[in-house]
Amino acid sequence: MSNLTVSAPEGSKIPVIEPGTYPAVCIGIYDIGEQYNERYQKFTRKCIFQFEIPSETILVEDEEKPRVISETYTASLAEKSNLRNVLEGWRGRQFTQDELRGFDLENVLGAPCMLSIIHAESSKGNAFAKIQSISKLPKGFTVESETPYVIFSLADHDALERMESFPEWIQKRIKESSTYNGLVSAPTGFTDVNEDDLPF
Repeated sequence: MSNLTVSAPEGSKIPVIEPGTYPAVCIGIYDIGEQYNERYQKFTRKCIFQFEIPSETILVEDEEKPRVISETYTASLAEKSNLRNVLEGWRGRQFTQDELRGFDLENVLGAPCMLSIIHAESSKGNAFAKIQSISKLPKGFTVESETPYVIFSLADHDALERMESFPEWIQKRIKESSTYNGLVSAPTGFTDVNEDDLPF
């Protein structure tokens, strides 16, 4: 395995994208490890999907950039899982039994889609944009992104180094996971060595 609610940060000056349907491209898939679920009182593995919406732009540091929206899912293809439902709607077909035994999420990285976006209200009363559904791009439509693709797994040998380049909010989500805490607390495999014992 190479290893979705969204909101603007508190105090953000970026306006919330209008509700509607938008052509988009999946530009990032981030494994954020085992996250604790307060409601069910257990840890479940989560992943973040990022989408670029080329037709919508915002001004960032005096530069026009395409909109990006993200959504977090439990990394499971169980029969009733949200991710399975989203991926089947996106691909326009159900998973085969072989695919259900192990589907590499990298297969959808760079894939176009149609996003249905709605507005919801946070517990603090703030409006935020949320991906309601993802579907297959209609025939005759094309959409291209200008953002480099990112696929990230906490199982990667350089995961801790790579995540330093991610947006702060994604780093924060990763650091909240038990998976990350296990990585940073794991023994390095090095032991103290007396320099007098070195053969060189």
